Amino acid sequence: MALALFAVILPFIGTFFTYVDQQGIVHEPGFYTIIIGEILLIFSGIWFVRVYLAKRKRKN
Repeated sequence: MALALFAVILPFIGTFFTYVDQQGIVHEPGFYTIIIGEILLIFSGIWFVRVYLAKRKRKN
């Protein structure tokens, strides 16, 4: 659950570092945090399913 929460919050943290220079160009050094967040969200979903199935199997 913590991994999924971190995956959702990470892109928002990355946007704090976005700025516009004197020539009007937008710089987004945190742009890749969106991609990393999506990967973490997918990974946490797979992990959740794996843990759920393992608990269900142990229960039976």
